[in-house]
Amino acid sequence: MYGHLIDKHPLFSGLHVDLLRQIVGKLDRCIYFPQNVIIESGDVDDTMYFIHDGEVEVLEKGKPHKNMYKARTTVEVLMLRRTSWIHLLDFFPDSKEQIYNRIVFPDSSYMKV
Repeated sequence: MYGHLIDKHPLFSGLHVDLLRQIVGKLDRCIYFPQNVIIESGDVDDTMYFIHDGEVEVLEKGKPHKNMYKARTTVEVLMLRRTSWIHLLDFFPDSKEQIYNRIVFPDSSYMKV
């Protein structure tokens, strides 16, 4: 149901299909109503946020973690916490290497989708 959001992300694109299926199973769904704060300026955590439906307003534009993200409409957000999926990479060594290279060498061809 949400696999297209994960597969389109540059970090996960082209990884082993079984790994992607398991990662999708780790997504947490959350609904935010208009004017609800999704991420407060200065928040730092190990979560990726995928907007599945709705509109989000970005306030206090700046560097990452310097912005506030607020729901403009009713928003469905899927959250992926690093701790919920990182252990799966031990079972997919090729995908683990791909992710490592995409993080360490973000400007290289590894990030080209």
